Amino acid sequence: MFYVAWPSHENHAKRCLQALGISDKLVAKRLTEEKNTYFPISEWQPDVSLGVYPLPKDWVDKITPKHQG
Repeated sequence: MFYVAWPSHENHAKRCLQALGISDKLVAKRLTEEKNTYFPISEWQPDVSLGVYPLPKDWVDKITPKHQG
C-alpha cells in the first residue's frame, strides 16, 4: 500500500485512509477531524489531523508501518 498526498483538497486524507481500510481503526484510536478548516488555526481542535496538512507526527507514526530490520 502507499499513501498519495494531495493536501489541497480537505477530504483527500480521509478518503485515502478509507480506501486503505484503516480509517475506522484510526478513528477508534481517537483520530480527530477538523470540521471547518476555514476557522483560524487558533480555533482548531488541538490534536486535529484529518482535513489539515500535514498530519501531526504522532499520527504519522501511528499510520506508518513498523519495519523490522
